[in-house]
Amino acid sequence: PSRAALVAHRPRLGEILVANSYLTASDLKRALDSQPAGRELGAHLIDLGLIPETSLYEALSLQQNLPLVDLDPAEVPLHVARALPAHVVHQWGVLPFRIEGHRLFVARPEPPDLELERQLSRYTRLSLRFRLITRSNFDQLCRQLLVAEAGLLQVDALGLGRGQGLELLAQALVVFGPVGESGQFGGHLAQAQAEFRGVPLLPQLGLQFRH
Repeated sequence: PSRAALVAHRPRLGEILVANSYLTASDLKRALDSQPAGRELGAHLIDLGLIPETSLYEALSLQQNLPLVDLDPAEVPLHVARALPAHVVHQWGVLPFRIEGHRLFVARPEPPDLELERQLSRYTRLSLRFRLITRSNFDQLCRQLLVAEAGLLQVDALGLGRGQGLELLAQALVVFGPVGESGQFGGHLAQAQAEFRGVPLLPQLGLQFRH
């Protein structure tokens, strides 16, 4: 059968959550009755406090037949994280995390589709292997592997030593949100600015963030 046919016959997310005791049938009905237009069920369930993020992604893993990974940024080599062009990583919300033989393992907080595979295949000859990852884990990887690397490039450009640069960058890494479709790191800076010895750091490092 085609992939479209397989997708059409997959059980609904709510059914999986109830069948695997992540959620009661009454709580599912309450969530469905109050689900805002355009809001995904999983996100709405988390908003209501009915399930934790990990339970949602375990259910998605079962629904999509896609392994779920929990990645430590310290165990992902930078050269692997940058195996795909930055604009591709940002646009498609993916992050390479392992290379084994001729296979490139890619993490994503959303299930992959044929268009994603087609686009990524333009930039690598390796065989793609997708893994599901929670949104919070994905954002953590992006903050520590991609934002930090971008900041260090700016530190180099400013002629700062790596020791001072790392100290500056550590002060500058406020909590960033997820990667947006615009290719920029989204998230809220609110009114805060990280400072080091009274000097605003984000402008100095040349890091630009927007909603």
